Amino acid sequence: MTPSGFYVASADAGNNIIIWDTVGEDHVVKLEKQTFGKVFDMAFSPDSKRLVAAGAGSNVHGDAFFIDGGASVGSITQHAKPILSIDYRQERPFRLVTGSEDCATNFFEGPPFKYSKNEQKHTRFVSCVRFSPNGALAVSVGTDKKIVVYDGKTFEVKKELENAHNGGIYGVSWSSDNVRFLTASADKTCKIWEAESLTALNTFTFGTDLTDQQLGCLWQGNHILSLNLNGDISVLDEANPSQPKKVIMGHSVAVEALAYDPATDSFFSSDRDGKIVGWSRLDGSNTKLAGAAHKSRVFGLSVQDGHLISISLDDTVKVSNIASGKYHAGVKLSSQPTGVEANGGWIAVSTREGVVLLKGDNVVQENKFTYGPTAVAVSKDGSIVAVGGADKKIHVYDNNNGKLVEKYSVEHNGALCTVTISDDGKRIAGGDADRDVLVWEGTTKISKDFGHSARVDKVKFSPDGEHLASASLDSSFIIWNVSNGKRVFEQRNAHVGGVKDLVWVDAQNLLTAGQDILIKSWSVNL
Repeated sequence: MTPSGFYVASADAGNNIIIWDTVGEDHVVKLEKQTFGKVFDMAFSPDSKRLVAAGAGSNVHGDAFFIDGGASVGSITQHAKPILSIDYRQERPFRLVTGSEDCATNFFEGPPFKYSKNEQKHTRFVSCVRFSPNGALAVSVGTDKKIVVYDGKTFEVKKELENAHNGGIYGVSWSSDNVRFLTASADKTCKIWEAESLTALNTFTFGTDLTDQQLGCLWQGNHILSLNLNGDISVLDEANPSQPKKVIMGHSVAVEALAYDPATDSFFSSDRDGKIVGWSRLDGSNTKLAGAAHKSRVFGLSVQDGHLISISLDDTVKVSNIASGKYHAGVKLSSQPTGVEANGGWIAVSTREGVVLLKGDNVVQENKFTYGPTAVAVSKDGSIVAVGGADKKIHVYDNNNGKLVEKYSVEHNGALCTVTISDDGKRIAGGDADRDVLVWEGTTKISKDFGHSARVDKVKFSPDGEHLASASLDSSFIIWNVSNGKRVFEQRNAHVGGVKDLVWVDAQNLLTAGQDILIKSWSVNL
């Protein structure tokens, strides 16, 4: 973000830098610029008029330009390998400092910026470089566990400390007092240092998991933050270094599934890495379950009687007690699951070989089917189970104490991706790979031209059963009036890359999740 606070810069894997207006709700794009390559770090000038960026290009690994128009104010050269970090001195005379995979720390004078000096004090990657707020000092840290402090104007080396951590150091950030700075390390700690003497003043400790490695940090005013390998942000407490004040979580890969818990007005989300996060719908605060998580992608969630039911590509179903905040040990399935829903005291899990019915974490019956179940739904009272199949049919069963007895089946034009049953049990709907959404009352199709322009990944009836929401790979979700067949709401580009899941909160509010790693809340007037 610019020092003025009016603009923020972002970079993507497509070699684009976008500068956004932070004022107002529309966040107008001020500049979109194709740059030298992948960008790893950026910094604004103190007057908020220039941006410097560094990363991995074919010949040049950095760039400096005006944010009005994008005109160049110098190239960042003299590194043989990608630049991992860059910073802009916030006081005159202006300077740049860079840290690279070539183990060098380079200094530049300008603007326009020209190479001034090189230091080879690190023996491995220089992962982060930062000037102090007043520009008097600069610091570099590396994966060699070393800290080096420089004069911010002349670049003279003032102090070095080897083995500052027991693992590589990946982040550094200064306090506003210009006297102390914070480091983050793969040894699963963060430390506060006195800059002149390089004396450790405080050590923040985290857990023992691999994901507790700390990869970045920020000291902003009175707020001290650290980022771990799992993407969680810890708000650190100097008075209690063994316990963060707060941990802010989210997803860093596509969100696969959602489940809403009306008892607490909260919801759960899961992603391709197997991460599950619980969210308060009121304020967005979040939590995660403790204990042994799923080992692979979690793509199905359901909530029932204070328990979160989850399925994963690790071939397990977990029935976790929400109040305890701990993962269930898990029930191993005989084949890979494809869908899950819990209702009426029953948990139904479709697998490639059939449908498993559970009560709690006890398997009551495993029903074997040869048509390749792909999705499952359970009526509100648990008496009906609908199963979508690779055979392009929805099979509707009576639940006879876990044993499924087929009543009838209805045909789609493509393999089923999702099925749902209305709360009154009278209607069943399915979405398929042929882009169709069909609604049935018994064996009678009552839908008219419901569909998308790509695969339909989710369908769900509203609480009153009068509306059906459908989510698709075409990035949209649509709400249909089941009785008259009209499309009453459509949100295009709801999630770039596709909408993976949606849930009704009530008759006018929904949650959606998608490939763009976002979860969105929608209010609709039907």
